[in-house]
Amino acid sequence: MALADALDNLMHEPAKAPPKQCAVAFVLSQMSDDEQEKLVQLIDVSSIPATRIAKVLQDNGFDVQYSSINRHRNRKKAQGCTCP
Repeated sequence: MALADALDNLMHEPAKAPPKQCAVAFVLSQMSDDEQEKLVQLIDVSSIPATRIAKVLQDNGFDVQYSSINRHRNRKKAQGCTCP
């Protein structure tokens, strides 16, 4: 019954509000102007894998996943990030 109770509790938890900004926008907000400019340019270079960008950011203390970078790259498409 413990599993059934735990699942029942999930049904009654309040829904979490969606994030106000994507992970990439949050990372950008924590950077200097120079760093922001370089990252924005880099994100738009599709030949550089998102995994490499994410690794560099993670190695420098930022909590961002490659999937967030890919979604941000597709921000002008239907399934992409909602950032402008």
